[in-house]
Parts: sequence; C-alpha cells; structure tokens
Amino acid sequence: MLKPSLSKEDFVQLVLDGQTTPPQYFPKNAKLNKQINKNVNLVITHGLSPLSAEEVNNYIISKKALILDVKTAKEYYDKHITNSIFIRLKGDFAPWVGILIENIKQPIILVAPKGHEEEAITRLSRIGYDNVLVF
Repeated sequence: MLKPSLSKEDFVQLVLDGQTTPPQYFPKNAKLNKQINKNVNLVITHGLSPLSAEEVNNYIISKKALILDVKTAKEYYDKHITNSIFIRLKGDFAPWVGILIENIKQPIILVAPKGHEEEAITRLSRIGYDNVLVF
C-alpha cells in the first residue's frame, strides 16, 4: 500500500492546478446523473426520426426550438439555415454546446453531415441535451 506524501488538501490543490472553470452544464449534468435519465438508445431513435421542412417550421414556431448546425465551417458558410447556431461537431463540441445553449431542455433541431447524425445526437445526450431532432 502506498503512503500518501501529500495531505488531502495539497493533493486536491495539485490535481486542480491549471484547471479552468467547468462549463455551465456540468452542475446540471451532475444533478441529471443522480436522477433517472432517458435511455440513450431511445434518445437516438427519437432523434433520428427525420423532419420535413414544414415540421421544422412548425416546431420552431410552436416550441421555440433552435437550429444547431454541426457541419464543417465551410459547409456552414456555403449554405445554412438563417438564425441557426454553428458548433463544429469535431473538437470541443460539448463545451461549446454548454456555453451557447444554456437550457439543457431546449428543443434542438439538428443539421448534421450525412452519416454523422447519430454521433451528434449521442454527444449531445452525453451532456444532457436529449431533446434533439434531425432535419
């Protein structure tokens, strides 16, 4: 058995040294993790049910959904839905979602590259954003 050479306080300080402030969704996720969350497979199945343009329009009007575009920057620049939010799926996706979309219950209409819809829904669900539909 190893004997600690540091006090608990010194160890905690050493581990936390240089850490940034956690994103705003961290405390919300901790609370969600203590409750019963939606099954990720159900979240994915529901999220992968495609919406028509008319359904997207109705959903935005009636539920105040936001549109999250996770394509590449070039694809977003070339063509995107007006007033959509762009967060690139690759890289620091989760922290940016947490910063830009404060309400984890926010209805989200997802615009993703073909074949990356499930990845985006899964990554959103991992941080508590389970109210996602694909356009």
